Amino acid sequence: MSDYDVIVIGAGCGGLSAGALLAKQGRRVLVLEQSNLIGGCCSTFERDGFHFDVGASIIEAIGTMETVFQALGTTLQREVELIPADPIYSCIFQDGSRFNIPLSID
Repeated sequence: MSDYDVIVIGAGCGGLSAGALLAKQGRRVLVLEQSNLIGGCCSTFERDGFHFDVGASIIEAIGTMETVFQALGTTLQREVELIPADPIYSCIFQDGSRFNIPLSID
């Protein structure tokens, strides 16, 4: 007999959500990740004192995340601190110039 009912490949947001929901249903779950970090596109790395987003910089699917947290018996607001960033996007070019997208649409 297998040690697991389900094996989830990838510990990004989708894999972690699937694994947690399946475990909540009583399944024995193994989540495998190739990277040394979990979170997939919602993770960062540091180089020379600077932090870089691997993927997602702007959270858009709040409703989907809230649904998953509710199914797990908690809330997004209780578990995650979302911090507004201004500017929401900033690029620093090799010549030192910057391109910023501010939080305000104005």
